Amino acid sequence: MKRILFAVVLSFLPCAALAGEGAAGTAVTPGTAGVLETKVDVNKATVAQLEGVPGIGPRMAQAIVELRAKKGSFAHLDELLEIRGIGEKNLAALSAYLFAPPPTAKPVAAAASPAK
Repeated sequence: MKRILFAVVLSFLPCAALAGEGAAGTAVTPGTAGVLETKVDVNKATVAQLEGVPGIGPRMAQAIVELRAKKGSFAHLDELLEIRGIGEKNLAALSAYLFAPPPTAKPVAAAASPAK
């Protein structure tokens, strides 16, 4: 019985690395059964933080970070479909753990009035 309890505790150790400061500046802590209580921002998450998401392994986490570096911030999670290994079903499952915040509107500079 002690061995089983020890194995269960050890299985949560990778999730413990996520505790504390999250990708979006919020706490990311494992919930019941290892489920994340806070969604991870795909535009700020590191490879290690993405690996803590159920369904994302090292290769997929690296691919997400590389795509983000190549194309810029994700406006929608649907953009993850460009990554090999992420299909509609996988994306639907990942959307429970990931989010892409809406792009912030940049203030429009006041147009200079034409000289008269």
